[in-house]
Amino acid sequence: MIRPSHILCPTDLSPHSEEVVSAAVQLAEQFQAKLTLLTVVEDTFPYTEVYRALTEAGIKDPISGVREQVRQDLDVLADRHRDPAVPMETVVEVGNPAKVILATAKELSVDVIVMGSIGRSALDLALIGSVVEKVMRKAPCHVLIVKPPESGESEA
Repeated sequence: MIRPSHILCPTDLSPHSEEVVSAAVQLAEQFQAKLTLLTVVEDTFPYTEVYRALTEAGIKDPISGVREQVRQDLDVLADRHRDPAVPMETVVEVGNPAKVILATAKELSVDVIVMGSIGRSALDLALIGSVVEKVMRKAPCHVLIVKPPESGESEA
């Protein structure tokens, strides 16, 4: 039986992140494990609207601004799911999401990665690949995938 002592939960801060973090907190509580929430700012972010807006506002180091906003958003998500029985930390990194998730899992010696799955078409996967697929294939530990609720179905 798997008895995790440290769980990594990468999140993209999308609406589905609520279910993913909730599942990770429940698992951590059940096994009295430490939980690390990770958000990766993609290294291709200079093309995003946030970067453009920060640059236009005269901010000389936009990466710091983006990273700080992501840090605040991650802390808000963590606070919504905080459980006194679960030691939790938040981490924000910049880079390729799959590579950063895998490196963090190895560096922290986590036992389980809990992450969300957002469906993509076969063409999307063929062209750009899937972070989830890359993590599952190369992870140094178990990976638990939390699927989003089916559209039109209520959560039970």
